[in-house]
Amino acid sequence: MIAHSWDVNKNRKTRTALTALPLVIVVVIGVMRVHREFPAEWSSVIPQQANSESKQIDLQRALKNASDEEGPKSGIQLPLARFVQTGGSVTTVYLVQGQFYAEAIEPHNVWRQLGRNVLLVSSVDQDRSDIGPSSGPIAHGCSVSLSDIQLQLGQASIIPCSGSYESGGHVKWVGVVTPVIWAAESSEVHPCWRRYGITSDAGYQACISNAVTDSLQDLFTQMRNNRFRDVDAVVIPAIGTGVGGLSKASFYQTLLASILVDELKRGHRLPQTIVLQVPRGDTPNTWPETESAISTALAKSVAVWAFQTEHKNSDSEWLSLIGVAIGGSLVLTLDLLDISVPLLADSVEVFTKGNGPLILLMWTSTAVGLVSMFKSLISLFPAELNLFVQIGAGFLAALFCGSLLRANRTVEDTLKQSRKTSTIEEGGGEV
Repeated sequence: MIAHSWDVNKNRKTRTALTALPLVIVVVIGVMRVHREFPAEWSSVIPQQANSESKQIDLQRALKNASDEEGPKSGIQLPLARFVQTGGSVTTVYLVQGQFYAEAIEPHNVWRQLGRNVLLVSSVDQDRSDIGPSSGPIAHGCSVSLSDIQLQLGQASIIPCSGSYESGGHVKWVGVVTPVIWAAESSEVHPCWRRYGITSDAGYQACISNAVTDSLQDLFTQMRNNRFRDVDAVVIPAIGTGVGGLSKASFYQTLLASILVDELKRGHRLPQTIVLQVPRGDTPNTWPETESAISTALAKSVAVWAFQTEHKNSDSEWLSLIGVAIGGSLVLTLDLLDISVPLLADSVEVFTKGNGPLILLMWTSTAVGLVSMFKSLISLFPAELNLFVQIGAGFLAALFCGSLLRANRTVEDTLKQSRKTSTIEEGGGEV
């Protein structure tokens, strides 16, 4: 008799453990997902100092420490900022010093480490010339025929790289953009220099800036294609600031404070690394302007993404499910350990009787449904606490689901009895 009782208890605990297994799996996956999709910081400056005055000052200090009188130090590879997308993907912005030559990007050892599938942004004008300080070497290093590229002002195209840059630096693609054109095939699209002259005039700067914006938007739109989903690094020189005469402040404001933030909002996965390529030993020395432009624009993009953007709607059923799974795991663990909690007796009874999988499905759906009933109350809490409140609500619903189901049955039985009594009275008594 004792042996039979022991076997029955053992079988019961085995069923309980098997019932708990799916809940434990949901808890583990859910915690990992929450950790990834709801980070402590959506964006941050990486060289941030303790008791810092501002993000911009931190960036200025880091950039100054990474440079000397000739500009950025040779081969410097400096992480600047980190951004977390709504799906949990992380994109890091780096500053990397590099010089483009026809056969390689130097320092060679640094550029080989940027990624395994790199997209290098270049520019080409409508005249297909090689006069740009970076576009010419990139065209040669990737065996790109400029005469085959037919683009108008503000357009982009992504073409394969098959030259020495591919074999020596993992550059698989060239993203060609057109911030400057010398002649227009369309009479309706006039080059900025023809309209304004290459000057610091506000009209010309705005024209080139718009062309850079349109080109980069077109480029990132094309990168959403599945062909480029394996791209793990995008290298972006300061396009339009050489021959085009665009100010560094305008370029980095467009790239970092406008284009980057907009792309983060769109939900598609960005490459994990964005590289800001900067040269050394420019004549004249434009590094002070570049340093100021990058620190200003990047600090703004970090602040916008961290504080002024709604990243994710935490009003999601899977958050309730995580809480329900945690509560259910606790209920079943207490039963396995033979720990009796009177308030949870009804929930234990629900779990340990009947068909395990069906009971688990019914119990889970009921608990999640109970949380949904109180969504209006959950919304009263501050937005930053909504995530934890919703998981906590699921946890409590799981603990007391059995009691609530019993109360529901009591209400149903009471209503049935009341209807039966009313029917009898209306009929003049029992027949």
